[in-house]
Amino acid sequence: MTFVITKHNSLSESISNFTPEIKLLLLVSKKKLSPLNIIEVKEIITKNKLDWKNVISASQIHGVTPLLAYNLQKYCSEILPETVLTTLKQEFRTNALKNVYLAREFMKILELLEKNNIKYIPFKGLTLAMSIYGDISLRQFNDLDILIEKKDLEKVKDLFLSHSGKIYVLQGTLTETEYQYFTQS
Repeated sequence: MTFVITKHNSLSESISNFTPEIKLLLLVSKKKLSPLNIIEVKEIITKNKLDWKNVISASQIHGVTPLLAYNLQKYCSEILPETVLTTLKQEFRTNALKNVYLAREFMKILELLEKNNIKYIPFKGLTLAMSIYGDISLRQFNDLDILIEKKDLEKVKDLFLSHSGKIYVLQGTLTETEYQYFTQS
C-alpha cells in the first residue's frame, strides 16, 4: 500500500489567482470568520479599489448575499463605503423579511400536512438554513421543498386548494434508492 502526502494550502493560498472581489466573496461565505479571515477581508477592502456592483451581483448569483452582508456589517462596517453598507443592509433586510414570510407559509403547510396525517420530509432552503446556520436570514431561498409520498399527491393538492386557494408546485418523483435514503430516520 502506498500513501501520498500532499500539502494542504490555506484558503488564502488557494485563491491567490482570483480577483479581489472573488477572494472577498470566498472569504465571507461562511457564518463564522476566523481572526485571520477578518484580517484578510479588511486588507482586501482597504488595499483594492473593489467593484462593489460586481461583488454584490456575484453574491446574488451564488446565493451568498446574506453572508456577505452579515460578515461585512459585523467586521468591516467602519471601512465600507456608505453606499455599499446601505445596499448590504437593504439586501439583508429584504432577504430576511422574505424568509420570515416563507417560514410562516412553511409552518402553515406543515401544520396542514400533520392535521391530515400526511408524512413529509422538509429539505433544502429553510431547513438547510436552520440546520447549517441556525438563522434563516443567512441563506437565500425562494421556495419551500417538502417531499411527500406519491400516494398523497392528489390529497395534498386538494388540501392546498381548499385551505389557501393556492396550488403549490407539486412535482418530481424519487427513485427507490432516493426514497429509502430520505426515509431512513
